[in-house]
Amino acid sequence: MKSIIIVALSLALLGLQDVSARSIFDDLGQEFGNFGNAIGKEASAFGNAIGQAASQFGNNVGQAANNLGNAVSNSQLGQDASNLGNSIGKAASNFGHDVGQDAGDLGHIIASNASNMAHDIASGASNFGHDVATGASDFGHDVASGASSLAHDIANSFDSAKNTASNAANNVASGASNAANNVASDASNAANNFGNAASHFAFNGANLL
Repeated sequence: MKSIIIVALSLALLGLQDVSARSIFDDLGQEFGNFGNAIGKEASAFGNAIGQAASQFGNNVGQAANNLGNAVSNSQLGQDASNLGNSIGKAASNFGHDVGQDAGDLGHIIASNASNMAHDIASGASNFGHDVATGASDFGHDVASGASSLAHDIANSFDSAKNTASNAANNVASGASNAANNVASDASNAANNFGNAASHFAFNGANLL
């Protein structure tokens, strides 16, 4: 009975440890996933902000150059300045768009890498938690199996000892019965012999008279 109670308590404790390990590592994986997603969002927002600022800068430079060209447009110099302003504006706008595109691409790359890293960490933590839980479960099964085998061995030992004691008792009882039968037989034979001798003696004495 004590062995059964010990095995039951061991399995219950191991079951609680299994559930606790899985919960902890699942929560850890979720936290890493949230962390990676947050980094990705911040990097993407940063890249978009840089791109928007660069584009706005290019538009502002272009507008200023265009305004300068319009101010002196009544002369050839003004026309040349206008053309130069338009060229500068287009170049600045293109530069702003290129910078914005590169910043956006960089933000997406950082976000993707951070998300992948977070997922890898979360997956590793989850796998580690499952491995720990599986190891604890296997250990619990081994303990339960060992305790069950020990209980069976003890029970078999008691059965063997009981059978040995029973056989010894039967042997003693059989020996005692045989001895009693032998004593009774010897006593009966002795009584018969004594009776026969007494009968012959009485018969012989009667004949002499």
